[in-house]
Amino acid sequence: MSVMPVFTQYNVNPHTLVCTNPRCPRGQAHAHYQGIGQVVNVKCTTCGKRLTRIQGEQYGTKHAR
Repeated sequence: MSVMPVFTQYNVNPHTLVCTNPRCPRGQAHAHYQGIGQVVNVKCTTCGKRLTRIQGEQYGTKHAR
């Protein structure tokens, strides 16, 4: 039996960066993450505010408190 090589490699990252600014179009959907996670020195491309790093995916099962 032959084994087919894997050509796709996934970068599994346990963290997600979200914008929590309620006035930003990108941040309105994630305003409920305000106060959860860590604020990092990466800015939102739309509003320029700093992003928040949460554990898990944006609508996933886990997030850091």
